[in-house]
Amino acid sequence: MLPSLSNAVFTTMAQKVGNELQMQVNLEQLSILETKGRLRVGLAGQTRVRKSFVPIMSKKVFGPTSAWSKKVQITVGSEMLQILLDIAYIENSENVLVPAFYHSYDVARNKHTGVLKMHDLVYKAVSEQNLMGEVLHPRHMPMLVRPVPWTSPFSGGYLALDSMILRATSRQQTVALSQKDSLQDVLDCLNVLGKTRWNINKTV
Repeated sequence: MLPSLSNAVFTTMAQKVGNELQMQVNLEQLSILETKGRLRVGLAGQTRVRKSFVPIMSKKVFGPTSAWSKKVQITVGSEMLQILLDIAYIENSENVLVPAFYHSYDVARNKHTGVLKMHDLVYKAVSEQNLMGEVLHPRHMPMLVRPVPWTSPFSGGYLALDSMILRATSRQQTVALSQKDSLQDVLDCLNVLGKTRWNINKTV
């Protein structure tokens, strides 16, 4: 969703945020009821819940009040986006903090539409480093089997997914960094770590 913020209609984004908050509120309410023994829906111990489950179960348990109206979603979402606009800053090339996101207007067919935009530096970081794909995407989870040994900056790690040993602003920079003499030590260290089994910290 982040890349679309380069020029996203403000009300559309606000409704999406409001809808996500609504589902989170309903999920927490369902969890509270289950903790108190008044509901059995299997939420205990679950770290991920199917998105379609929340609205269906919420409507069944709470009735019509579980669904916020479009107006309420936009209102709540707008407040949350405003908080983002107020607190999110990025350091520019002159070492000055500037807003990471800002509200603007696009004009089409004599109609002004409010849009939410991100600073060029933020958009560049999201696009080039592919943060959504490399960090947040669920395919990049700890492996259940021993990873492929690293033999180069572009070969190793996951069995079937492409991955790089370094995170840089471009592939060219990664290649340049990989040509340093000390890189083999890094590869050896990663291979040792790859042989170490991981455990789930159930307490956390």
